[in-house]
Amino acid sequence: MFAADRIARPGAQVDWRQGSAGRVYDVWLRADDLPELLQRLAALQQDLTRSIRWEF
Repeated sequence: MFAADRIARPGAQVDWRQGSAGRVYDVWLRADDLPELLQRLAALQQDLTRSIRWEF
């Protein structure tokens, strides 16, 4: 299971130099063991790749 809270809205200016204040999402993963955690992390990465468009 994972959960994500979007911090920045589309079009918002974000800057890595702001530290945690400049983040886009907070994401939490929960698993019973390391193999399950790794599996859920891979699924999360695929989901984020499909649903987020990064622009520079």
